[in-house]
Amino acid sequence: MHAYRSKDPGDSKKHPLVVWAHGNFNGGIDVGEMDRLEPQNPNRQSGAITATFRKQGIAVLIPTFRGESGNPGRYEALFGEVDDFLAAAAYGAALPWVDADEVYFAGHSTGGALVLLASAASRRHVATFAFGPVARVRDYGPKIAPFSTTGAGATREWELRNPEQWVHAIQSPVFLIEGADGGNAEDIPLLMKATRSQGLALQGHVYEGFTHVSILGPGGDFAAAKIASNRPVTDWVLPTKF
Repeated sequence: MHAYRSKDPGDSKKHPLVVWAHGNFNGGIDVGEMDRLEPQNPNRQSGAITATFRKQGIAVLIPTFRGESGNPGRYEALFGEVDDFLAAAAYGAALPWVDADEVYFAGHSTGGALVLLASAASRRHVATFAFGPVARVRDYGPKIAPFSTTGAGATREWELRNPEQWVHAIQSPVFLIEGADGGNAEDIPLLMKATRSQGLALQGHVYEGFTHVSILGPGGDFAAAKIASNRPVTDWVLPTKF
């Protein structure tokens, strides 16, 4: 499968790695995912946030998934794509300039939902940053479904894809970050409720004054700074405002 990755910095050091899941369904990625260097742009999206990680000396890997960007396979709407993401993480962790014990999952919107699902199925990563994820993929509507939404198995098909159904299985810290203006702000409390009784170190906040997209600016700065800080992830605390 196709992917973008940051270059070996050539400093003979092992660097943390962020595996980033792009937004949208079956949309693929382009070169802009890696080279939009716009730290002052409040509406910056994947390219600028991944540039923020790289500026902190953090390696970045942005995979694509089955059925998109010329890849084999068929689009499965956050089902088989979980396997694709985890395979990409395994590839990234094996890069010679990556510290395999410092792998982080992060994604935006649909990608935020994907990294929650991947986190429930993985013990490879240190922490997860989910920007604006949905709790229930079904809320996107039948147009995104690669299966019959009226058949007997439709309920189970949706359940298999809903982060709300699986976040209880996540064993590493999770940070849910969303802007209050539009987007998926109402999903953050649903995800928090789904994990409240599980003992998971999950933190979530909806930030006033930011949208589903503009929150990536300060949210990305927070994530990059924490990863680069070398402080234990158990000490990381989401701020109440940006």
